[in-house]
Amino acid sequence: MRDGLRPVLGDLVDNVPDAELNDSIYFTLFPNFHPWGSFNRIVYRFRPNGNNPDESIMECIYLAPYPQDGERPPAAPIHWIDVDDDWTAAPELGMLARVFNQDTYNLPRVQLGLHATKKDRLQFGNYGETKIRHFHQLLDNWVSRE
Repeated sequence: MRDGLRPVLGDLVDNVPDAELNDSIYFTLFPNFHPWGSFNRIVYRFRPNGNNPDESIMECIYLAPYPQDGERPPAAPIHWIDVDDDWTAAPELGMLARVFNQDTYNLPRVQLGLHATKKDRLQFGNYGETKIRHFHQLLDNWVSRE
């Protein structure tokens, strides 16, 4: 990995800990921007789909460094897929398309369950859903401001 980044980042890669090069660390910048850490090229952004509370627009963006002494490459074309499309219809995602297929497989059932519950609130896990709970606390605080 380090040698693969050297042509673009130069000797900077020698100062980066192995964990930053190899670990998958996922951050959240409130309200809807999610970069992966360090030298992972992928960024997620979620946006509302109009006023439909049951849908959102997910953008999967790949960022890549380029040599500072080189010419900036042109922007990549945008490839939209529809809500029921297979993620592998976007070959530029590579193996990540299969991961997205796996991750989104249960979403329709989860959405139905959210509508079917008689509870007036969701119960988030103490550890695994800490980020979701924190997001909603920030959102509630932000929306309640005058």
